[in-house]
Amino acid sequence: MKILLVGAAALMLASVVAPACSAAGANWLIGTWRYTGRGYVDREGHDWCAPTTEVIFTATAKTTINAATATTPAARGTTPVYYLATPKKVYVSATGAFGSGESWDRLGPNEMEDSTVGHCIFDRK
Repeated sequence: MKILLVGAAALMLASVVAPACSAAGANWLIGTWRYTGRGYVDREGHDWCAPTTEVIFTATAKTTINAATATTPAARGTTPVYYLATPKKVYVSATGAFGSGESWDRLGPNEMEDSTVGHCIFDRK
């Protein structure tokens, strides 16, 4: 009986996860997002969200654009990713495991917040 229940639970989870991972149309995160300047700033004045200025999500990749700072040049990096999308949250993972991946919370139709320590807020560009 336990095997049957575990098998049924796995089948139900697979039926929910597989479409979410592959259906870009249901993924509200797809698009270009610009940092609003709102996020966590510590006592010393360090902005945890800077220097990221823009994040671009496509059906298969995440591109992060960082502005130049006093100690580092401007940078742009792209990583292949997998998505697990819900109406209010999207999990993003480079491996498809989602255990230690990042997540993004939908605050409104054109506003989101990342799940990092900085809780950086981005607007749709």
